Amino acid sequence: MVRLLGFDWRNSPAHNLLLTKFLHPQNPDSFTQRDEWRQVLGEDPRRAIKRFVDEGLLVPVTLSELLARQCKVSHLKEMLQQCGLPISGRKEELIARLVEVNPEGARRQVAGVTLLKCSEAGRQAAEAYLAQEQIKRERMEKKVIQALKDRRFRDASLAVASYEAEQVFPRGTGIDWRRYDPTSDVELLTAIFQQKPKRLAYLTDVQMEPVRIAAGMWALGWNLGQATEWLEANAPAGLDVPCNVAVHVTKSYAWFTVEIRRLRQLGCKWVEVRTCNDGFVCDACKKLAAKKYAIDK
Repeated sequence: MVRLLGFDWRNSPAHNLLLTKFLHPQNPDSFTQRDEWRQVLGEDPRRAIKRFVDEGLLVPVTLSELLARQCKVSHLKEMLQQCGLPISGRKEELIARLVEVNPEGARRQVAGVTLLKCSEAGRQAAEAYLAQEQIKRERMEKKVIQALKDRRFRDASLAVASYEAEQVFPRGTGIDWRRYDPTSDVELLTAIFQQKPKRLAYLTDVQMEPVRIAAGMWALGWNLGQATEWLEANAPAGLDVPCNVAVHVTKSYAWFTVEIRRLRQLGCKWVEVRTCNDGFVCDACKKLAAKKYAIDK
């Protein structure tokens, strides 16, 4: 791979993302040996990391930090005993005692181990990048939520796709976000906003609105925890189930009805309910399992 003259890594999202990985001490080999990093960087990760080191953005960790990362408390106590030193205290105290009295012996314990971390300048650059990415994420979220409120489901789906297309490591496997087809999302979102699960039948459409929006967020890629957190901040009065249950039931019911519709279109007449991880399956679902049901019922 050949970089053009004048390349500035600061304009590369992949390089900025790589730098953020060293906000906490990391072994650089965990990145240099992975092809996905080579692909998104457009160069050998070792070269990118060396550039960070040369510019003073990454520095080796201290001996104490290496020992904290690599050695268990039991091992530290054993080394202290060999030196005739006390073995009481927290791990940090054990390390400080060992480094002060037997630094050479301590270095031998971590010989060959390399850990790098952000310097103060590196930390500032990494955190500035993360802050910019958070702003982009929040803008996308607001845009999508407004589109859901306006029932512009296609716009909501494409806004998420546009955001994912700009990520260094987009969500999903084998998805071409730049040519994303929102048809399936639109179908699911339509079901979410048109239907109401029996468990929430007591809620009015006005009360269901934030539940549906949270379920739509989950359907479009937010994880359940994030969708639940949003609903908790916008929960309707009278909701008598936990927010995560309301989101889960609403989205799952819509998904189920969409799937049943697709099965009908394929000509399926019967379905069979199956369970997995039975230790986590409730008794009600177990009663439904291993039986055939007419698809219209």
